[in-house]
Amino acid sequence: MLLAASQHKPSKQIDRRPIFTAPFRGFTAEALLLHFQTRATVHYFPVPDVVETARLKIDNILGNQFEFNGERHRLPAPIQWLTNPSSDREWQILLHKFYYAVGLGMAYCETHKPHYAEKWVELTSSWMCSVPLDFLPSDVAGRRIQNWIFAHYYFVSAGQTSCVTPEFYRSFLESLHDQVSYLRNHVTPARNHRTLELCAIFLAAVVFPEFAESAAWLSWSKDELSKNIQSDLQPDGVHCEQSTDYHHLVLKNYLWVKKLAILNQIQMPEQFDALVQNALEFSLYCHRPDGMIPSLSDGDSRCFLDLLQQGYELYGGEDLLYVASRGKKGQPPAMRSKWFSHSGYAVLRSGWGDRDEAYEDERYLIFDCGPLGVGNHGHFDLLSLEAYAYGTALIVDPGRYTYDESGPVNWRAHFRSTASHNTVLVNGRNQTRYEWRKNRFRISGPEPDRDITAFVHEPGLDYLHGAARSHEYPVAHERKVLFVNREYWVIVDLLRATEFHTYDLLFHLSPSAQDRVSIMVSDSTLSIHAPQLILAHPLIPYVRPSILEGFVSPVYGEKQCAPIGPGGPIKDRQLTVEPLRLIDQILVFIRPHIVGIIHVDLRQCHFPSRRPRLAADSRSRPRLALASGLLKLRIDPDFTDCRGCGVGEGSLRQIIPISGTQDGIEIGNGSAGDADIDTRIGNMPGTSRGVVQPIGRMSCDEKRAE
Repeated sequence: MLLAASQHKPSKQIDRRPIFTAPFRGFTAEALLLHFQTRATVHYFPVPDVVETARLKIDNILGNQFEFNGERHRLPAPIQWLTNPSSDREWQILLHKFYYAVGLGMAYCETHKPHYAEKWVELTSSWMCSVPLDFLPSDVAGRRIQNWIFAHYYFVSAGQTSCVTPEFYRSFLESLHDQVSYLRNHVTPARNHRTLELCAIFLAAVVFPEFAESAAWLSWSKDELSKNIQSDLQPDGVHCEQSTDYHHLVLKNYLWVKKLAILNQIQMPEQFDALVQNALEFSLYCHRPDGMIPSLSDGDSRCFLDLLQQGYELYGGEDLLYVASRGKKGQPPAMRSKWFSHSGYAVLRSGWGDRDEAYEDERYLIFDCGPLGVGNHGHFDLLSLEAYAYGTALIVDPGRYTYDESGPVNWRAHFRSTASHNTVLVNGRNQTRYEWRKNRFRISGPEPDRDITAFVHEPGLDYLHGAARSHEYPVAHERKVLFVNREYWVIVDLLRATEFHTYDLLFHLSPSAQDRVSIMVSDSTLSIHAPQLILAHPLIPYVRPSILEGFVSPVYGEKQCAPIGPGGPIKDRQLTVEPLRLIDQILVFIRPHIVGIIHVDLRQCHFPSRRPRLAADSRSRPRLALASGLLKLRIDPDFTDCRGCGVGEGSLRQIIPISGTQDGIEIGNGSAGDADIDTRIGNMPGTSRGVVQPIGRMSCDEKRAE
């Protein structure tokens, strides 16, 4: 059922002064159309949206069936542009952005079937007659202007069709001019919306120099783009809104602006180019070995390797070409791992497919110790991570799913919450206060204090240490990640408090693990088995694992079931423990294509407060012993048989042992010729209680010692 029509009042008519420079202001409609069909002085190109221009979607639009974000509606003819058939405002926004106009143009150029051109003329004419300029926010106008110009490329510049009459075309130019003039005076103050709006004005000025205001638009938009990119991108190249997806959407705009400038001999400032190249570097490291990006904060998980290819074509850089081609061309980046100090993102990789392993089989972990970001796209995910290995995303960020907060479940608030991320949930609370106000949830408190206190990158060892202190509870959370010999990660969570708290350590697995997870107990070990993944932890009476249904959203509007464990914490017993709490998880990668996560209880272990020592070790079989002053890994044959996974002990990858001794921490793999590693990685202090949450959550309550 259609919702009530908008009560929006139409804006005032644009002052109808001559919109063209001489001699074009005296041209007839026929002469204008002929001029734009035949001119060769302006060079531009379309930038289609792959999803919104898919042929099936475009063919459905011929019958007035529009599908956005997985939601389809058949609209009446003529379309009631001011009415939204969906409860989600994003649906109507996409209708007005006109991505499908580009798809209609592509289909027409490929098939030369006139009904695609007829539909473009019909929809564009209907919109021009019905919609005031100030309907919906300015960013919608910016995107529509871009898409109208890209559609113009197909229907006017690259081909000719009788469907585009002189009368329609003159109206089209007048409406486009009016939209740009309106947008020029109503540009969003900052961030990604301002970026795309400035790009739209720049595009219109370059493609239509015949407009009387084009020279002013070009000068202004060029200057503003140069200023905007400095506030848009942090010094390490990451977009200020802290979203991996929006980072790439903004980068996409800057790249085609640069290409458009080159084609038309327009010089962009050097600082513009330097910042774009910084943004490309983050993109290079952000992409997983399978070519996808993680959906950190608001956004989708998708592939932007084409942007790295564009970056290579514009700026050179064999490392950009290498990652864009997934190791088939170019040269690998000089560094495996990278810390982006201003945004707080760190990426740990085993390699670039340049050794004995395939590119897609490399190990990858991205760690988030950054701010919420400016704007309203940040999630409450401090110290969260995503892990990938051997062609599979194993621990994933669930994404955003929706911006719509209506309905019995507020999915927007759910996907944004701390509980929906791979970090520690304290007392069931978000890391930042997030409360219902008026008609939606809003951030109503300060974001946590945070810092990456150490990042070490050595040939056989990567180490990072992040810290966060929320203002919602008196607990300091520290997470340390040790990436040993490119084989496995050691993850240590420390939570410091002086009173009773409940802690839930959360892991969200990929949808491929749904209904394929089991819990097993062997001797004193609790193990949880999932495809290509094993998680294990010593049996502790007051720790309760749970596997329940969760959700992962790879694209907006779509959510898939995926295992997590939101079962309630244990409330029926009182525990007296030390206020310092340590959760130590050791992640071990096993071949072929099996990954194990072993969680170690360090209650009996003590590490001296001194510089650790890292050295090669001759032991070939890792073992685990919990005793004062000693910690080693042990893999039980029964455990590594994988219980039906089809991988026996004989196919295990050799594991590097870790030992905690009176001298510190020893790490080695027993391989002949391995060089000693000697680097400062910080201490692993204290008497502790170990509690973990595999595949979601294991819970425990604590009470302050008397």
